[in-house]
Amino acid sequence: MRNFCISIPTLKQLSISNWCGAEESYSRLHVLKIDAPRLVTFSCWSYVPKEIFLSSTLALVEATVHVSADEKGISRLLRALAHVKCLTVYDCTLQAIYSTYGLSNNLLKLHNVKMLKISRALTSDQGLIALLKAVPNLESLVFDGRIDDELEDSDKDDGDDDHDADSVQGDNNQDNEDEGDVSDTALCGSCNECGDDSWALDIVTTGCLLPHLKSVCFQHFVGNPRAMKWVRLILRDAKALQMMAIIYYDTHLCYVNVKSKKELMEEMPTFPRASPSCVIKFCCKD
Repeated sequence: MRNFCISIPTLKQLSISNWCGAEESYSRLHVLKIDAPRLVTFSCWSYVPKEIFLSSTLALVEATVHVSADEKGISRLLRALAHVKCLTVYDCTLQAIYSTYGLSNNLLKLHNVKMLKISRALTSDQGLIALLKAVPNLESLVFDGRIDDELEDSDKDDGDDDHDADSVQGDNNQDNEDEGDVSDTALCGSCNECGDDSWALDIVTTGCLLPHLKSVCFQHFVGNPRAMKWVRLILRDAKALQMMAIIYYDTHLCYVNVKSKKELMEEMPTFPRASPSCVIKFCCKD
């Protein structure tokens, strides 16, 4: 099948899922056309064909994108989501974005996106940076999985992670062991202060990356170096930030140079901030 068309003018919710055998199936599918002008929710869990067309998507509110795609496929898919307000992406999508656009400013701007969710484990810093550049009006950012990092040698061959991010939502319902507000003694900083975050300045070369961001939530934080760098970058660049919520988990994974709960509580108030009024809410889960 080379061409496929979905035409349902009254359709409000559409989910495309074809990971099982998807690569073989979509290698034969060249064009996918979707005519659903009243579409409100769109989910795509699949390989993207070379040509994908969505009719007017002015009503689109929420989209979930878990795809691998070539340059044309990811470009057309993002163009079709230009009006979405809440966007959820997975690491494979971020990798596809970075492989297509790099860190250039050529990625189509998604001006209507107010909330961005990064689902499951994040491994692509560059892909997320590229996407953040494309959502200039972002107000809420959620990491609902781990930000993965280098493991100690003893854990690199241990196999599957029993605490995959699929279990995060269930874990979040547990009672808090400890809560704290670590914002009272915070230091303020400009976007030019780098500390040990020179890696971020190499990527974000001009201006602030998150000018309208008001809230960020790390739902599965383990205190590893890559996660700490994201905390520092967001605090340093987000001038409008009002709230940063961090849910800390003790993990069986042995990340290199991981920070303990006590160390995090002591260090976070000293991180430079672009927003003096930002409050950091810190809680711990088993």
